[in-house]
Amino acid sequence: MFGFERVYFLLVIMPAAITLLIALSGGAVTFILSKTKKENNIVGIAFGAGLAIGLIATVTCIAVYYSSYISGDGYYTDESAGFNGAALYISALLLVAAIVAAAFILDREKLSFDAKCLARAGVCIALSFVLSFIKLFKMPQGGTITLAAALPIMLFSYAYGAKKGVLVGLIYGLIQSVQDAYIIHPAQFLLDYPIAFTMYGFVGLMKKTDLSVQAKFVFGAAVATVLRFMSHLLSGVFAFGAYAVEAGASNFFIYSAAYNSFVFVDLAIALAVGVALLFSKSFVKIIGIEE
Repeated sequence: MFGFERVYFLLVIMPAAITLLIALSGGAVTFILSKTKKENNIVGIAFGAGLAIGLIATVTCIAVYYSSYISGDGYYTDESAGFNGAALYISALLLVAAIVAAAFILDREKLSFDAKCLARAGVCIALSFVLSFIKLFKMPQGGTITLAAALPIMLFSYAYGAKKGVLVGLIYGLIQSVQDAYIIHPAQFLLDYPIAFTMYGFVGLMKKTDLSVQAKFVFGAAVATVLRFMSHLLSGVFAFGAYAVEAGASNFFIYSAAYNSFVFVDLAIALAVGVALLFSKSFVKIIGIEE
């Protein structure tokens, strides 16, 4: 591994992998302490702080990589490509603020993980990770249609609420950035990976309504996917205009919307499998969903 590939590994892949390791090890320690019935507030705070520091360090390293290897190449950053770094940062900050606010408004329960919740979170993240390798179609500039890879994260978010769902989605987003990254800007990284996948935390949006379990899941999953789509859309408009120009498209917004519409195909597959599973009362009981 030499030159550019080595730098990409050190400044992009490794920081994201370390942040992911912090997330997984923090969950493991919390799980062990919960089994011994010891207080784990300090561990929880340390885990959250470590995750935040890791994410900041990852974005900083990607910023260094961007400024050294991408910002001057003329392809992504040329004015004709409509590249707008300020808009990317603003979009990312606004979406992060909206995610945090919505999670606390929609989910008033205390953010705590018992042993069963941690075990299910780990299983769901692992299942989503494995399913993400089953790629039915791969988009040329990033993004894939998979065999319902997002479904385990969706089901966890539905069962445990927005706060826990957002955190699990964040961890899964980091895994995605390590597995198959397409990164040209720090804020674009946030929009296409951590922010996009945290949106699955809002699958349980209609959980308290009188609709059937299947209907509530379908509505929540659709809303969460639209939110994910918006995150990818903003990334496409402000970071990947060069590809629109190359394709002869005059409107970056329409091009980005068309390109990122693959998420709805992914949604259709996840809903078809998810709804079928939710008709099973034993499955509903196993994953902890209250009817």
